[in-house]
Amino acid sequence: MSLPQQIVEMRMTDQCSSTIADNIGAIRIANTPGMCAGWAALHRRIPEKLVSAWNNAEEEDYSGQKGADMCFIAVLAEDHFVTQQTPANRGNYVRPTTREKLVAYRATSFYKRETEGVFSSEASDDSSGAPSKTITVGLDDKIKEKILEFGDEAKVKRIARESRDSEVFFEISTDYHVASMHLKRKNNKYKIVGFCETETFGIVDCDGCGNYDIEKALKDSFFTAHVEEVTLNLKAYPR
Repeated sequence: MSLPQQIVEMRMTDQCSSTIADNIGAIRIANTPGMCAGWAALHRRIPEKLVSAWNNAEEEDYSGQKGADMCFIAVLAEDHFVTQQTPANRGNYVRPTTREKLVAYRATSFYKRETEGVFSSEASDDSSGAPSKTITVGLDDKIKEKILEFGDEAKVKRIARESRDSEVFFEISTDYHVASMHLKRKNNKYKIVGFCETETFGIVDCDGCGNYDIEKALKDSFFTAHVEEVTLNLKAYPR
């Protein structure tokens, strides 16, 4: 069972003051909502760094450079979250400045001068042209299977074919929540190799995810009380 999203977010952002003192001023964790859209955006951009930082925050492992890495990941997640949300949905989250992103990035274990511009640039909307589909599912449906069927559409198969290691990311969203699924396509079938659903599940790398009940995570996170049917918006992104 994953820790509540906001506990992990708070642990990460606490590291900003612990590791780089007053140089980071933008992080303002609200009571609600959590930054699910920001975490999902990072999941399809830097999944390995995100999983590592999330796991270390859950385990309260701030040794070495890990605390600074967590701070930077939280800054990026907030940047993407605020960029994608309307003012009414942003809560008290504040968009980090370019300077704040640079300061946080320079403190990380993976800092490289030549990539400063990539990490400090404005959070971009990469959804333009992304294949999309809307599906309606009920509590008795096998939601994971219905999502995987999206991968059989021609535009999505082309993304997987042209991506590194035949990888593709599915964004799964409603008006109130966002998750991300990382897949590899081999022999005309998809295998889930990562999953990001921060409210009830967490963020994991997994070979097939057989040890994780992703079906339950999808239902627990997207079905609220007294709701029997939900409309999910799907988008496919390359690795």
